[in-house]
Amino acid sequence: MALIITDDEMLRNFIPNVFSTIDDELPIYDKLLPYLNIAESWLIQNITGQDVLNKIASDPGDDRFMTVAMAVVSHAYALAVPSLDLVLTPNGFGIVSNKNVVPASKDRVERLIRSLYELRSQCLIVLLNKLKSHSDWHSSHQCDMLAKSILQDPNLVTICNTSDHDEADIWTAFIALRHRAMPIECEIANGWISPQLMARLCRCEATATHSDGISWLISAIRGVVCARLTSGTMNTPLLDDIVSYIRSYPDLFPEWHQSATAKLFSPTTFKNTKKSSGYFF
Repeated sequence: MALIITDDEMLRNFIPNVFSTIDDELPIYDKLLPYLNIAESWLIQNITGQDVLNKIASDPGDDRFMTVAMAVVSHAYALAVPSLDLVLTPNGFGIVSNKNVVPASKDRVERLIRSLYELRSQCLIVLLNKLKSHSDWHSSHQCDMLAKSILQDPNLVTICNTSDHDEADIWTAFIALRHRAMPIECEIANGWISPQLMARLCRCEATATHSDGISWLISAIRGVVCARLTSGTMNTPLLDDIVSYIRSYPDLFPEWHQSATAKLFSPTTFKNTKKSSGYFF
């Protein structure tokens, strides 16, 4: 039993141009139910987590419900489309047809599937932003995973000019982009920001719990990462400016001031003593 789309009437609200079911025909809901379950499982594992999806499913008034429903239906429908007009006969597969309806061309079916995946991608982008503002999601494993990187907006796939991705599947390209960014983020953390402060900034971004000052810092670091991904060049002048900004606010960024990274910008002053190997008069 699906949690979000629970009956045929509800399903039809999200799928236009579906013919009515006659008495001896299997309802469209029953045909799509296995795919609805698969789509929900994917959403649980990658985006919401089980507890949050259960909560959303129990309250249709939740501001996340319609976005989740659209994401689930578009995903399930895209999975099901290739088999909806096929029947298995003793002699192999055949196409469902009659005198009034002509089977759609291969190109039209492929365009439909692609548009469904594009719709799912847009729903996921909207849903992520909604989840960030809900505290019930902050304790989930999925939130923890998002907070592993400063790149948390799937739209960055386009901004970073990832030309080899399929626009219909933004999520897969987004995950790949984050993997590519990991060594860059580690270099920035160790050389300028400190791992401790970087972890805090990523967490603040994932939970939408940052002030204007921290928001600027997150945006600046994200810009450096994206520029490195696209041009291969690290914007060290901007990183130095970021460090100057952090040093100006010790109360706002205590993690940095207590880190080993901070010592890179405060070298030990040489004291000329007789015991020094380079002692001079």
